[in-house]
Amino acid sequence: MWEDEVNNGRDYHQSRRSASMKYHHVGDKPWYYEIKVLGDLDPKWSDWFDGLAISLQGDGSTLLTGPVADQPALYGLLSKIRDLGLPLLSISLVGVEELLSDSPAIK
Repeated sequence: MWEDEVNNGRDYHQSRRSASMKYHHVGDKPWYYEIKVLGDLDPKWSDWFDGLAISLQGDGSTLLTGPVADQPALYGLLSKIRDLGLPLLSISLVGVEELLSDSPAIK
């Protein structure tokens, strides 16, 4: 009986995760983010940040930009920023108006 409860719980969480990911995607297009952190981050870190472009802003901050596959990937990037001890200044979703107009969840 306990095993059935565990499996039902797993099914519940998997279905919620699938529904969540559908909401955060628009078709097959990944969302593009700009993530700004305090500090100068060498562009050599790009591979570690899943290929995001890294550009120094000249004001002591760094901008990471590029496609992010889904929300778990975004949280993974934020965890890496935390692990490096970089203060997070901002996160922006680029082109949000276009994404929302194409989203079946909004219609």
